[in-house]
Amino acid sequence: EELNLKELKQFKSAESAIPDSPEEGAITKHLELEPLHINEIMKRTDLTMREVNATLTLLELKGRIRNLGNCTYFISKK
Repeated sequence: EELNLKELKQFKSAESAIPDSPEEGAITKHLELEPLHINEIMKRTDLTMREVNATLTLLELKGRIRNLGNCTYFISKK
């Protein structure tokens, strides 16, 4: 009770929603609305192909987004 472990799960889910970089924040902001193709992500975020590819890869490894195939991504609902 003193460590307030009942709240730990809630803190962990909030922590996973915080982007680790401005690029992650820009991409996840747009993916929250709808699944997007990588080209549309580049248009909406004004990031380079290199930045988008690197950030999408990191977000996938972290389990925050999923690839639907055909370079279309969406927010992973865990």
